Amino acid sequence: MVFIVVGAIILVIGLKYLIWPAKHPEEVVAYKSYLASTSPAAFAYAQKEARNVHLVLGGGTVLLGIFIHWLHWDNFFIIWLFLSVLITVSIFAYVETKLKKYLIKRHELPRDYVDPDENLAYRQHHRVKGLRDRLK
Repeated sequence: MVFIVVGAIILVIGLKYLIWPAKHPEEVVAYKSYLASTSPAAFAYAQKEARNVHLVLGGGTVLLGIFIHWLHWDNFFIIWLFLSVLITVSIFAYVETKLKKYLIKRHELPRDYVDPDENLAYRQHHRVKGLRDRLK
């Protein structure tokens, strides 16, 4: 039942994007992020991609929830709850990746943008001296 409810919520948000798309970043239900606010074209592209991914993932999640309910696997509530959070986070990861590629192709990626993946890759771990090293 978790996937049915979460999928229905995602699907309703996708239908809202389809029927009443956001025209301005100030609207209540609009895809808002740093990359989406860089230009009006980026905002329109982000709304379109968010609409598409909400409709596809929302519909797929509802169908998956119906399938899980049909198989009587509803008792694994904690697993479905954890996976529903991953599905929700994947929406934002997908839209931000598509938006970054779009802005790179148009040469509009902001100079101060820090890519989260590259930031983690360049982080180096330095060994610190502990108490035992200090006592020697």
